[in-house]
Parts: sequence; structure tokens; C-alpha cells
Amino acid sequence: MNNMNLEFQTQPVDMNSWRLPENQRWAFQHMAEILPTATISRGDGQVAQLPEGHRDLDSVILPPVFAGEVPMSVGSVMATTETDGWMLLHRGQVLTEQYFGGMGAGTQHLLMSMSKSLVGAVAGALCDSGILDPEGQLTDYLPELTETGYAGATVRELLDMRSGIDFSENYLDPAAGIRKLEEAIGWAPAKAPGPTGMYPYLRTLERKTAHGGVFEYRSCETDMLGWICEAASGSSMDILLSDLVWGKLGAESDASVGIDQFGTAVFDGGINATLRDMARFGSLFLNDGLSLTGERVLSSEWIEQTLAGAPDSVCSIHSDER
Repeated sequence: MNNMNLEFQTQPVDMNSWRLPENQRWAFQHMAEILPTATISRGDGQVAQLPEGHRDLDSVILPPVFAGEVPMSVGSVMATTETDGWMLLHRGQVLTEQYFGGMGAGTQHLLMSMSKSLVGAVAGALCDSGILDPEGQLTDYLPELTETGYAGATVRELLDMRSGIDFSENYLDPAAGIRKLEEAIGWAPAKAPGPTGMYPYLRTLERKTAHGGVFEYRSCETDMLGWICEAASGSSMDILLSDLVWGKLGAESDASVGIDQFGTAVFDGGINATLRDMARFGSLFLNDGLSLTGERVLSSEWIEQTLAGAPDSVCSIHSDER
């Protein structure tokens, strides 16, 4: 990818071209100029300060992940990758904060699948308040799912990605479920007739195995979870995110979320936010569910369960593995 400063894009970027290699860097920083979005308001609360204790980390040597790899310095990694920005906090202090490729501290950057963590936090807040029951059936909140593949699945099975839904996350397969989803929500041109919109697409998914089985990473699980959160609360995801999470973080800036043709959020990967505000969000999981302003966002029980995970859903990389 071209490393030129992409503050200004000379060629038009649209639904057909935004993910081409030469356009991605600019597109991920300008999603609202390409596709429809909804604002996630920070509200009018105080901004949580990020104390600074900057250090030059460029010369720090990173150990190789895999056997046979050559150790590299932090500066070398950043110079040879298409990183747009990175920040390191240690014990609440910002040790480094760097931006590249036209990005700045106030840039909303597409989070892609990090969006799932934010939707999961909304679900957590709804469970903490008793609005959502993690052991409840999806059909308790959306009776229309009775005739779909999700019939019989529970909220917890969505949270843990353990439904038996048939959905392929093979990004190299143009016929995979993830690609059909992108076409349905207007993130890619449709290659064949199919459902239009997030909810109509989710209704077409079929069950391949019993619900409650092994962990399998599937973006559709977060999309269904987002729909359930909206049904249980009676509010759209942009409002839920603002009221339950973003407005309590002490965020510095509004965030935004991509929406489909009917205004439904792209739950699995459509949120855009600044790097500094994502540091504030991440701090929730280090501070037992408290924001940096001291406001309770998630219960300590929810944080504990989130961090515990399960053996089959933990990614572990060893030096002798590729």
C-alpha cells in the first residue's frame, strides 16, 4: 500500500472500491464519507484525562513470535507495517501515542471486529440491569425467530459464539456467509439476488449443529446479539451505546456506527472511534468495570466472566507453532 500522506484522496472511493488495498487506509479513516453512519454521542459528561508519561519506545526490541523470526524494534515494526496509530498505556499513563498515514488524535477509525467488544459491553450492561437474561431464549425477545435457525439458542450462546448456526467466516471464499452478509447490508455490491438488510439476512441463516456446542468465531453471532439487545431494550444500538457505554466512559469525542439500508447498525464491525477513546474503553476491563472518571459501566462479575473465557475460545500462540 502506498505510504503517502492520505489526508486527501484524489480518486472517488465508494461501496465498490473502499476495501481495495490502495484505498483502505483512507477509507478506514473516512467511513462516514463512503457509507451511511449513525452518531454514538459522548453525551455532556466530563472527559476522562489520560495522564501522560511519554517515553521513546522506538528502540525497544520485540521478541520473535515464531521460531526463526528475527527480533525487530518497535520503530522498525511501525515503519514496515500499515499501522495508522498506536498507543500504550501502563498503569494509567500514556507512554506513547503515534499516528501515521493521515490519522490524528481526533480521527474516527473503523474498528472492524473490535466493534464486537463494544456490543458485548452493551449486552453486559443490559444483563447487569436485568433487562436481558443471559440464559433466556432468543425467541423470548424475538418470537419471529421461531421459524429460523436460531430457534432454541440462548443469549449466552450468542455471547460465547456457541450456537449451531451455519455461517462461514472464510474471507477468501466469495460465497461465504461473511461475504453474503456484506452484500446484504450494502457494504459490497450484490453478486446474486438475496436478502436486503441486516435483519432479513439473519432470518435466512440455518442451523447445522445443536446449539451450545464448541466455540466457533462467527460475526453473525454478534449481529444477532445486537438485534436481541435492541429488542429487549426497545432502543437502537447507537442510543444503547451512547447511554450505556460511550456516555459513561469520559469519552473525548463522539463515535459512529455504520448502518444498513434500513438504519440498522452493523453490529459486528461497523463502529468508528478515536484511538484515545478506545484506550478509555479498554480501561474498563482493567478497572473492574469502572470508567476512568470512576463511573460504574459494567459489574465486576461481568468483567470477571469476560476475562475468564473458556479453554476452547482462547487463542494461544507458541514459538513452535505457525
